[in-house]
Amino acid sequence: MSRSDLKRMIAVLERERAALAAVDLPQLERLMPRKAALLARIEGDTVADPALLQRMGNAARRNARLFEALIGGIRDTRELIARVRTGARGQTY
Repeated sequence: MSRSDLKRMIAVLERERAALAAVDLPQLERLMPRKAALLARIEGDTVADPALLQRMGNAARRNARLFEALIGGIRDTRELIARVRTGARGQTY
């Protein structure tokens, strides 16, 4: 794995973080092929730079948490829409 692959992956992860923060789903979709290709290259090689690998891992974990939050928000919104459609308005907890 080259340092440049790791740096490119970190840049992709930074763009992914920005897209997640903006809930820019089309941008997330556009980033996936590049991210997958870089990941395949990185996984298929030996460790070149432990510090960059750690930075990449930290960025990937941060984005994973953002993805989970985004999915949770979408799930909550779907449930709210379903309740409104079924006439559950006005219910309290």
